[in-house]
Formats: sequence, C-alpha cells, structure tokens
Amino acid sequence: MNALSSLQNRIAQLRMSHQLGAAFAVVLILMAALGGVATLALNHVEAQAEGLSAKWLAGVGHLSAARTVLGDVRDLEVKHSRTSDKSYHSEYEEKITAGTQEFNRVLTAYQALPLSSADEAKLVDDLAKAWAAYQKAMNQVVALGKEKKQTDAADISDGAGSMAVDEAMGALAALTKFNFEGADAAAERARATHRNALISVGALL
Repeated sequence: MNALSSLQNRIAQLRMSHQLGAAFAVVLILMAALGGVATLALNHVEAQAEGLSAKWLAGVGHLSAARTVLGDVRDLEVKHSRTSDKSYHSEYEEKITAGTQEFNRVLTAYQALPLSSADEAKLVDDLAKAWAAYQKAMNQVVALGKEKKQTDAADISDGAGSMAVDEAMGALAALTKFNFEGADAAAERARATHRNALISVGALL
C-alpha cells in the first residue's frame, strides 16, 4: 500500500510533459502488443485457409474426378465385354486407354498432396491396389473380347472386374469422407484462432 502511494506521489510530482510522454509510451506499447496479437492471429488464419485450399479442397476435387473417370471406364469395359463388333471394340479401347491415363494422372496428383496421417496413407494405398486389380481384370476383359470370347469376358467383368471396381469406389468414398472431415477440422481451428484473437485484443483494449 505504501509502495503504491509512493508511486502515485512520484507520478504526481512529474511535470505534465513527462506525464504525457509516459502515457503516450504506454499507449504505444499497448498498440504494438495489439498489432502483434492481430498479426499472429492473421498468420494462423491464413495458414489454415491455405491448408483448406491446397490440401483438403484440392483433394476432394481430385477424388471427385477419379470417381467420374472410374465410372466411365467401367461402363466402357462392360460394353466391350458384351459386343463382338470389332468396330465398337476399337472405339471402346481408345476411350478406355484415355480414361485409364486420366485416372492415373488424378491419382498421381492426389498422391503428390501432403498426406496428413498414416490413416490417409493407408486409404490411398487401398485405392491404388484396387485400381491395379481393376486394370488387371479390365485388360483380361479387353483381350478376351478381341478374341470374340464374350462369355468369358463377361464372366470376368461381372466377377473380378466388378469386385475391384466396388473396392476402388469404396476407397474413393472413404478418402472423400476423410478429406471432408479434415476440412471441417481445419475450419474449426481457424474459427478457434479467430475467437482467441478477439479475446486477446479485447483484453488489451
């Protein structure tokens, strides 16, 4: 109590110019602290926004494209297994080749994204394995179809081909769910950073 009174007396004894200078210095310190807190918060929010765009939203885009391509390739492969007309075979094979290349491109693009965990890495590996299994079955279907062995081609298409496609679609669905959950978590972290920044700024004010 005595120490506080002594400090108050000393401040009172200061010249007005000194008092104003001290008050101004305190304001500057508070403004610097406020600016530092705001800048730090903005940097955190920016990092979360970049993560949403560069990782999660990009991932969902690649997976959506992969699902569309896989569906198109599967449709062409089934048609190939059911027809003996070589003119159709050539058309289907050309489109299957283009679809296969596009799926590989999209899968590679997704694999190039930073993987967030071992769980995501496993899901990507599951997708790659299912896609490889489907390609193997699809190549058999195409080869048998060109030999006019439509019954054998249809058997593989309906058996191994169908199973591999289901597994690939399941892996795509699991990865898509994982990405949406990751995006939600990143958005929540950004909101928490924003709330904490408001609290800190309010405390300084």
